[in-house]
This record gives sequence, C-alpha cells and structure tokens, in this order.
Amino acid sequence: MANTSVLIKRSSVTGRTPSSLVLGELAINYTDGKLFYSNGTNVLSISGGGSSSSSFSTISDGTNLIVATTPTNTLLISGSNGIRVLGDGTAKSITIGLPAPGASGNVLTSTGSTWQSSAVSGGGGSSTVTISPAFVAATSTLTPAVGTTGAQILTGVTTQNQLINILTPTGTPQEGQKLVIRIKDSAPAVGWGIIWSASYTAIGCYLPGITVPSKTMYIGCMYNSGTTSWDVVSVTIGF
Repeated sequence: MANTSVLIKRSSVTGRTPSSLVLGELAINYTDGKLFYSNGTNVLSISGGGSSSSSFSTISDGTNLIVATTPTNTLLISGSNGIRVLGDGTAKSITIGLPAPGASGNVLTSTGSTWQSSAVSGGGGSSTVTISPAFVAATSTLTPAVGTTGAQILTGVTTQNQLINILTPTGTPQEGQKLVIRIKDSAPAVGWGIIWSASYTAIGCYLPGITVPSKTMYIGCMYNSGTTSWDVVSVTIGF
C-alpha cells in the first residue's frame, strides 16, 4: 500500500501565525518551532519540546508596536527618566513606580523629559515656614524688624502702659510676607492710644486707635509689594 502523508497547515515564515483554526485543526510554523491549535475560541500555540511558549506576541506602548519573532524573544522592561522597575523572582512580579527623589517635603516638577525635586518656595523664597517672635515689655515706639528672608514675624508689647507709635518695619519685606503685632494692655481701666505709620493700610477692617484695658489685641498684616505697604487684614481682641 502506498505511503500516505497527512499534511497540516504550515509556514516557514518567521513570526507568521494562522489567522483562524477550527476546533481540532492544527497548524505549524517549523521555523519558529510552534504548533498552533484552536480551543474553539482562540488560536493558541506551544513551542518545540511541548512546553508553553515563553515568548510574547505583540505589545504596544501606545505609539510603537513591539512584535515577537522567535520563541526565545524576551521583553526587557528597564527604568529611565526617574521611573524605577523592581523585579521579584520569587513572587514572579514586576513593580513599576516613581521613587521619591530629593529632600523630604520637596515637590516634583517636570522638565519635559524627566522629573526633578525642588524645594517649596514661600512668599520670601523660604522652603519652610519660620516664625520669628520679638517682644518688649512696654514702649512708646514699636518698630517691627522683618528681616530679608520672608519669615513670618510676630512682635509686640507684653505690658503696654503708655501711648504707642507703631513705625514702619525695618528690613526688606517680601511679597505676601506676614507680620502679626500683639499688644497686651496692662491697665485694668485705661486704654492707651495707638498711632500708626502711613506704611500700614486697613483692608476690610480698621486700624485700632486705642488698646482695650487688660486685653490682648492681635493685628494681622501682609506685605503688598505693589503698593509697598503693610495691608492690615485682621484685628482680633482677646482676653
């Protein structure tokens, strides 16, 4: 009897796969060493030796299509531009993430091609909020010293017992810098007059003209570089 060979669909073109197979139908790419079969829904493949293929098929990064052409093709995922890739051979996992470069409290900004860590800039260019307190017991003139760094300033009088002139602050104020003046009246029954320098401007409140007997007063100011003035934005009388 004549020797009859049964031939299945086949190809010698690297990377070629059958577009469709019916259930029970086989196809082979003998250049790639792949045997293809259908599970009734999809076309699957096994590599030479009977083990499942370890190659990838196609991957798209959104722009470029990456195609596997042989069973030994591997996909290498590497970090760059600040992206970190960690592989765990035991857990068989890959973690892709963005590490936290720079100092604690910094912010990340994009350069267009990578990320850089930068300190947070405040009103005076300071990366941290610094409050500089300075008080006197009693005085006829109060001249706040605001320095040059843009630090928040807390100044005032702890036991005021006379008329007080509040003069223009010394130093180089920064846009948006905050100045808080605290005045504690020491007399139980008499309030003391307050005279303000023209560098202070009331915004939505008032410039207090007298202290309140035995009470503490807070006057909140913010520097306005456009008008080179200290805008008084809040006045609070405590106890």
